[in-house]
Amino acid sequence: AATKLAAEDAWIADLDFEAFEKDIQEVGATLAKNQGPADVAHLQKIIWWSRLCQYVGFATMWFGVNPVSVFLLSLGTMTR
Repeated sequence: AATKLAAEDAWIADLDFEAFEKDIQEVGATLAKNQGPADVAHLQKIIWWSRLCQYVGFATMWFGVNPVSVFLLSLGTMTR
């Protein structure tokens, strides 16, 4: 097992994990307070596009193996 940190990873030896955890929790709380109807609308739009890609991918599968179907099915799956 490695016992010495690489030069580019040396900063982690001095990291205050408790303060870092507190900072992350504060950021999460701030973001949660700032969510609103616009965020929900944006998420619904992304879900709509994801489903559209999936459906068009399914609809074009009968052409045989083709890059359009593969791309759209992959995009529809990976955006969930």
